[in-house]
Amino acid sequence: MTENLAVDRVVAVLVRSGFTVHGRRILIGGVQFEFPSILRGRERSPDLVIVLDSIEQPDIEYTKRQIEAFGRALDSMRSKLSVTLVVVGPSPSPKYIDQMTSVGRVLLVGSPSGPDAERVVTDAVAVLLPLDLPEGLGDGIDPITAFERRMGAADAVSARLLDAATQGEHTVADVLKELLSAPFDAEDSDG
Repeated sequence: MTENLAVDRVVAVLVRSGFTVHGRRILIGGVQFEFPSILRGRERSPDLVIVLDSIEQPDIEYTKRQIEAFGRALDSMRSKLSVTLVVVGPSPSPKYIDQMTSVGRVLLVGSPSGPDAERVVTDAVAVLLPLDLPEGLGDGIDPITAFERRMGAADAVSARLLDAATQGEHTVADVLKELLSAPFDAEDSDG
């Protein structure tokens, strides 16, 4: 935990979504960097999230130099990590935000407080979170049945393709190839 409640809120939201806390320090290319919090993403989303605190470190020039050095260290290691900088506290000027985007995407959280604070943080970091989809409504509609209803009675070619669709994309590709080459095969046997 840090001394800043906003940083703790960001960390809590990300941890609930599967991020792991790396700590405050990270060693990249032999250079150690320290930030209010560092998190690593999940297997499917290997983001490296750096939480910056403009209240704890109000010297934006220092923060900018630290972020630029961090970016250069990642580049020197040929890192493919996606970096996200989450800024809590007062937002830096657009000039500094633009400079920070050379290292990674920048998300501004502000200093949320009160009963809506967690929702504000969740909304601010939503691009990092898994998408929550509502449960489906029943079994849904069978796409082939819906297609047949909309198109009417299928001709022989459509019927073959629809039948192949139930067996997978490779079967559809094979049937399509057969249907497209049939006229040329007929020409060869006639001539």
